[in-house]
Amino acid sequence: MFQPSMHFRLQNTDGPAQYGMLHLEKHLVEIPNLLFVQTKRFHAPSVAQMIVTNETHVFDVPTISLGENIFIKSDLDEKNRNSCLSSYILFPKDLPESIHAWTQETWPLENKECIILSGNINVDKKRDNTDGKLFIVSSSQQLYQHPKEFVTYLTTIRENIMYDSLVYFPAIANPTNSALLVYCGIDLLDTTQAILAARNNIMFFPTGSINVKNLKKIPCNCPSCSELTDPSELSFSKILQHNYYAMHQEMQLIQSSIMNQNLRRLVELRIGANPQLITILRYLDQDASDYLEKRTSLSSGNVLNATTFESTQRPEIIRFQQRVLHRYEKPKSASVLLLLPCSMKKPYSFSQSHRKFHEAIFSSKNPYCIHELILTSPLGLVPRELELVYPASSYDIPVTGTWYADEQMMLRNLLQAYLHKNKYDTILVHLPKEMTSFLKDILPEARYSEFKGSPNSSDAVTCLTDIIKEETKDRPMISGKKRWREHIHSLASYQFTKPLADSLLKDTSVIGKYPYLKIMDLKRKQLGMTTEKRGFISLTLDGGERLLTHEKYFVHLTSDFTLKGSVFVPGIKDADPLIRRGDEVLVLQNNSLKAVGIAMMNGEEMMKRAYGEAVKVRHKKS
Repeated sequence: MFQPSMHFRLQNTDGPAQYGMLHLEKHLVEIPNLLFVQTKRFHAPSVAQMIVTNETHVFDVPTISLGENIFIKSDLDEKNRNSCLSSYILFPKDLPESIHAWTQETWPLENKECIILSGNINVDKKRDNTDGKLFIVSSSQQLYQHPKEFVTYLTTIRENIMYDSLVYFPAIANPTNSALLVYCGIDLLDTTQAILAARNNIMFFPTGSINVKNLKKIPCNCPSCSELTDPSELSFSKILQHNYYAMHQEMQLIQSSIMNQNLRRLVELRIGANPQLITILRYLDQDASDYLEKRTSLSSGNVLNATTFESTQRPEIIRFQQRVLHRYEKPKSASVLLLLPCSMKKPYSFSQSHRKFHEAIFSSKNPYCIHELILTSPLGLVPRELELVYPASSYDIPVTGTWYADEQMMLRNLLQAYLHKNKYDTILVHLPKEMTSFLKDILPEARYSEFKGSPNSSDAVTCLTDIIKEETKDRPMISGKKRWREHIHSLASYQFTKPLADSLLKDTSVIGKYPYLKIMDLKRKQLGMTTEKRGFISLTLDGGERLLTHEKYFVHLTSDFTLKGSVFVPGIKDADPLIRRGDEVLVLQNNSLKAVGIAMMNGEEMMKRAYGEAVKVRHKKS
């Protein structure tokens, strides 16, 4: 059984996936990981960090034993040997609830840290999962055959257990689906499928499986295959060792991807090999969007490559679109909306084309009455104030000049919703003809710049310049000082919501050179600033004080916690569930502001983990 010394220490997360170290007595095991099957016929390789076995002797690595104790110790007595998992892999979920209840009663009551789940959501939701540290789903194979049910079950279970708890789905993993399974929230997989495949002369590869009979040459240089030249020489044992190697290599890549915050990219590369995997991911994106969104960071150091339909459904993109529509508010004094195309270089302002657009705007005597809105796929709408915010600051798409039906519909819907909320006197359109053709009917009063070729050609920019001068000359003059303050207010609305933006920006001015802008109060105290790297407003302690009364984005420390550096989970009493990883947060103790910093996990996670860095502190009171 699990011993009291067992615990999981988080190091990083990427969406629902988590990476860290499982501490089990003298052992340290990376999570996520593979359990290698160990029997008299199938020997686990030397790289195995954990095994599952029906053998009775004690191994040097953590062991789940079929017919014996879970994570057995060498000094187990006969009483403890009654705790067994003799048939957990094949136990069907669609049995009467009374049978499931009986199987749970046979599991020793003192072993609350390991919980065997039936796979029946109606049964498993009723369990007390508070103390569970490992959850083994006995009917994984059956669930996996039904993508919608699989996603619903897994996300429901994960929502009802502690974030530190580990979930094990036996007998479903292979190199192609492992990244997706981990991204869904599964921590432990095993090599059962490697054995079954080897029995059928099937070799595993990250992009799919190949029957040895169809090989003309050996397409692999792993330790098992490197000594061979003819596919006919691939024996069962060679194929099995190859499959083990392929699964181990893929798991190492998954671990690295979580640490580098690009697991979703790996998932999208893998799922094209199997329609079932695409189906699972689509159900995950559509039916479990809240589950994904709250576990997805607000920022990333990676480029978001939107190369497939699944890319456009990423939680980062959906969240950005929703915040633009429901949180963001345009600068109040901007009366002229200018619709512009995106650029290959990000952020847009640093591209050659947008520098030309900028020159056209500032050739007018009244440039600050203009508000720029960039239209792009897959994000939809990017107000100029948000161009430094991820993912607008760092994404890439294939550019062919063709706008597909789903992209057109997305842009049309977002633009209509945006204009319903944000009102302008005039709309100017400076877009490629391919875009204007499917937007004209929803912009009947707009004025279009007429040009041939590219929007950033000399003739096109000249045309834009003339239109801007004409449309702005008779409008009330807007000062740059006023507009830069409104620029930051719009950003703050997106970041914190409008009520908090109002409090932060009340009686302030904005100074500095874009993108390094500082918010100053009437006493010349700095409240916050923006930088090119982060995009968001980074608060000072004075800025944090202004937001206290709203009781949002807070992290309350226990009264006995001594704040020295970062805030760790054991020192937290309460946290706002609105917080997402990457958010600016206020650290309080006894209702007094103690620090400001960046959240390293979401607010719910801060309350449902036992370990981990929760807030990286920037400023703290001495």
